[in-house]
Amino acid sequence: MRIPKIVENTKDKKSKAMAEQQDAAMKYPKPKILLVDVEEEAVKLLQKAGWNAVSGTFGRPYKVQKGDGFFPVIVSYSLPNYSEQEIVVVDLYKEDVADRPEGEKHVPDGEGDLWAKCNTGKIDPRIRSMLTVRASFDKILYSGGIFVVFADCKKGQYLVSARKPYNELRDVTPFNADIWDFLTTFQNIDIVNSNGVETFPVTNTDIGTLLAAHLKDSHYRCTLKYFSQWAGNTKKIARNKFGETVGLVHSEGKGTIIVLPQISDKPNFLLKLIGELLPQIVPQLFPALEESRWLHRSNYELPRVIELETQKRVIEKNAQEEIAALSQEVRKERVLFGWIHDLLTGDDQPLVEAVKKALEMFGFQKVVDVDDERDKEGKSRREDLQIHDQTPH
Repeated sequence: MRIPKIVENTKDKKSKAMAEQQDAAMKYPKPKILLVDVEEEAVKLLQKAGWNAVSGTFGRPYKVQKGDGFFPVIVSYSLPNYSEQEIVVVDLYKEDVADRPEGEKHVPDGEGDLWAKCNTGKIDPRIRSMLTVRASFDKILYSGGIFVVFADCKKGQYLVSARKPYNELRDVTPFNADIWDFLTTFQNIDIVNSNGVETFPVTNTDIGTLLAAHLKDSHYRCTLKYFSQWAGNTKKIARNKFGETVGLVHSEGKGTIIVLPQISDKPNFLLKLIGELLPQIVPQLFPALEESRWLHRSNYELPRVIELETQKRVIEKNAQEEIAALSQEVRKERVLFGWIHDLLTGDDQPLVEAVKKALEMFGFQKVVDVDDERDKEGKSRREDLQIHDQTPH
């Protein structure tokens, strides 16, 4: 059953006033950036830096009386000019819950509508606005847009499409949707609800390296398992202590999706991501920056600058090679002399082997693991080591 479209709330005078102020201070008209349910400080920081950033929302969850009945899914959302945005940032984690739905039921009771079960005492209506804009968001992604998503767990709401002509639901059909349905491609990823605070960057990508500086005090609310359709175009950029993926970068069509855990300083992370990293990865989205860089291309750059930049690359390459060689030496040293740590922390057989190596290092020639010999003879164990350098032992 088709869910009726809803009208976007665009009558916020305060938002219009802020937009007019932003236009006056805007330095970079491109790319158009929409931040959805992201803290207002991030929007202000990007606007202050001259970016064409606007704030939006998918709507607010609301409380209902807990029970086994159903309540209509009612949402009021605001996504300014969403169909023409080029970078969309979405924070799926939303603690703010309204006491009641914002707005009225979208269609009369006798017509088909979306209903949610009241068993949890609240309803998250963002699903409705997400489905409304999904086709436009898909188009943005496949045309070369960027989506940055701060991940949250799935809500697991029980939804149905139905009508209620005589105070009871009729033509009831289960409706499968959740808060990740604002992009069709997320059907190719398994969102596993999981909570934790130990997150680690995977720094073999530029985004992973940037993320490394922002994982302090972060947490994750789900892990990400992608299906075969994603496998060839996806890189892990963050993991938990069990090696499970909590952050990734995925290419789809001409566009890119960046899924991140709940990091602590989103405003400054986004400022660096949009102001420094993305212009290098997708320069076509940043025409003003690209035009200003033509003087620094090899055909126009100052000869001495080219020479110095070449020296920098040589130094970086040599440093990487030296670091790799030293890391190999570290691994060898730990293999050869790791038993010294076992003297301090080991027990049982690792401690016996460490003591044996220590005695041999002190000059004893015949250190025998007696229990090892007795094990071979099928005898019970009595002692660990004997020194046979002289008789009696």
